[in-house]
Amino acid sequence: MHKILLSNCRKEDLFANPKLLTKEEFLGKYYGNVTPEGVYYLFKNKDFIYDNLMQVVSYIPYANDNCVRSKNVMLNEWRKELDEAGFLEKDEFFEQFIKDKEFEIYGYSKNDIELLSLLNTYKNKYEFKDFTKGNNVLSVNKFPLLEDEIFYFLNRISELLESGVSPDDIYIYVDNENALFYLKRYVSSFGFTINFPNSQSLYSQESITEFLKAAKQTQSFDAALEVLDNDIKTSDEIKNTLHELCIVDLEFEKKFDYIASYLKTMMIQNTRYENAVNIISAPIYDENKYIFIPCFAQNIYPKSYKDNGYISDADKEELHVLTSLEKCRIEDAISKDFLLSNNKFILSRSSASFSERYFASPFINSLGIKEVEIKDLPEVIYSKKYGVYRLGIDKDNKLYFLQESRCADSLEHQLNFNYRNYDNQYSDAQAVSPDTFLDLSYTSVKEYYSCPFQYYLDNILKISVFEDTFYTKLGKVAHYVFEHQYDKNFNFDIAFETEKKNYTWEVNEELFLERLKEYIKQASDACLKHFNTYATNPKILTEKELFVKLDPHTRLKGFVDKIMLLDNSEAILVDYKTGSESFDRNKLEYGLSMQLPTYAYLFHNTKEYEDYHIAGLYINNVINTSYGSERGEDEPIDSYLKLNGVTVADMEVIKKIDASIVNDKSLFLKGVALKKDGNFKKSSSLVGDTELKEMEDLVLEKYKEAARKIRNNEFEISPLFIEEGGACKFCEYRDICFVKASQRRGKNDKEDDDNGDEVV
Repeated sequence: MHKILLSNCRKEDLFANPKLLTKEEFLGKYYGNVTPEGVYYLFKNKDFIYDNLMQVVSYIPYANDNCVRSKNVMLNEWRKELDEAGFLEKDEFFEQFIKDKEFEIYGYSKNDIELLSLLNTYKNKYEFKDFTKGNNVLSVNKFPLLEDEIFYFLNRISELLESGVSPDDIYIYVDNENALFYLKRYVSSFGFTINFPNSQSLYSQESITEFLKAAKQTQSFDAALEVLDNDIKTSDEIKNTLHELCIVDLEFEKKFDYIASYLKTMMIQNTRYENAVNIISAPIYDENKYIFIPCFAQNIYPKSYKDNGYISDADKEELHVLTSLEKCRIEDAISKDFLLSNNKFILSRSSASFSERYFASPFINSLGIKEVEIKDLPEVIYSKKYGVYRLGIDKDNKLYFLQESRCADSLEHQLNFNYRNYDNQYSDAQAVSPDTFLDLSYTSVKEYYSCPFQYYLDNILKISVFEDTFYTKLGKVAHYVFEHQYDKNFNFDIAFETEKKNYTWEVNEELFLERLKEYIKQASDACLKHFNTYATNPKILTEKELFVKLDPHTRLKGFVDKIMLLDNSEAILVDYKTGSESFDRNKLEYGLSMQLPTYAYLFHNTKEYEDYHIAGLYINNVINTSYGSERGEDEPIDSYLKLNGVTVADMEVIKKIDASIVNDKSLFLKGVALKKDGNFKKSSSLVGDTELKEMEDLVLEKYKEAARKIRNNEFEISPLFIEEGGACKFCEYRDICFVKASQRRGKNDKEDDDNGDEVV
């Protein structure tokens, strides 16, 4: 925008040197801006989580002594504190700067009260510049799917570039994440370049995730920095950034919130290319350009603003800043004027994407724009990938819906396309070298044995973008409670809320979490009841990280949720689960259910515990996944809360874990009970030391086998199906691998397609 305005000014006066300011810069000179030091000061001294604080910071300079609404009064007090401490940065020469200046205003509304109030205060001359009017007849190309839409208009851009239009004369006006996803995915197949906005934060990088995870587990940023400094894969620039951030003087939880939230604001700068098509996210003051607007849909064009922030519209009204309703009106007016400007607009929309449905923009009716359904292929296709995609759709429509296509035969001949005949298997790409260092864990190796190709995508290519779901957040809150439940002066509610506030929750999630909170409370009470009533001279270790080197290039690691050391001789290892998982030794041969034997192997091979004998390995389910309570009259806890796993069949040892065994059955251990003659009832939960050693040896071989296969680049598409739905049930890569039924291992119910090939 600056480049365009300077160019326009110098057409009239070659030596013109106007001062160009955004509205935010202009207002900031007068009202002031809170400095980064000021933000840190507020975060340290006020009871606010960082994300909520950042919602209010921009409003602080507008607060004044006339405010009566409680939030605004608070903001005014903060403003005075910051001003007195020198953390409110103003331009002391602003009055001199603005004196006798004339202003031309581009891209802002005549109804913008924030801008008008300041301009009128100093009685400056100003003129709002309108877009140059054009004579466009607008229409919207409509597609069934967003993928179709993006393919079509990338093809249209290629056509323009082929005809001699400069990339600088083409803009894509888009702010929709799904559309940007497809643009990034397909633009390379059309042979031109797009300058994408910065969308990745430092927080999203793997090294940052590992750093924060290490800090959380050790409750120490110094320890996390030490781990980071030894990581050769992390750049010195990132290491220096984290060292600087960690200097802040805050108690751990507050410091964690500050650093994690701050890292989310630090965007990784994309490479900017000359001779590239540019993306814009707001109307641009230019003319005779080609403006592509995909997702011409409700709430996307024009943008919609909602009154759902910490500072409400009523608060904003008192501060004399724009409310969400005023923003919507201004956005409507500017967007409408932009569509009527002297540019060539190519509008499109789809009915749905992979994650949401779209409805027509309100401008369709208000501007009398007609929608045109696009069914046929363009005359010229500039991407083989697009041609194959469209031909596949046409073939599917003919096979499943008997819809004929006039383009399919000629396109199939040109593309040499084999419909429904493909080789989806991993090729011999050398993604891993023989000396690659492998950090193996139960979770990653379980994924390898579930499906080697899924492991490849997740752990080698690292294409998955991790996002906290409700259940991952629930797990973190629960684990935090269980980690600290043995602390002196432990308070369940305080611990629960302390961890809960580290995550963002939707309203429906909040309600569900409150219902599950009671289950976590019952589980914590059960743990403490076991600890206080039956444990003999116990020492409790929580969130204990164990490492064993399998060879010079392979390390096995694990985090044990709880280790209970008894009488300086026995130990039990416990893993908390918010799901319904249980230990099944029959699955070990498949590389599944290896978590407990893995912990046993790591424990036995850690020098610190070489004098201890493992008495039990357990999963502690903490959420009741059945419909009713199963507590007997004489039992202190529900049966789902009992430790389930394997227990060494030694009465004297078991009494140290649970003295209640003398009353025929254990009140705290599943599958442990006595017959009338005093012997143990037959149970898969009871094992001997030899059996335990055999399980450890088996999982060790499975880890070595996995390491060998990973280094041999054996990443075939071969999902394991020994449970309902198999490894594909929750896999996010099904649209990548196109798994066939013949590639499934284990129990395999095969279906034949119309061509006789087995498909899933």
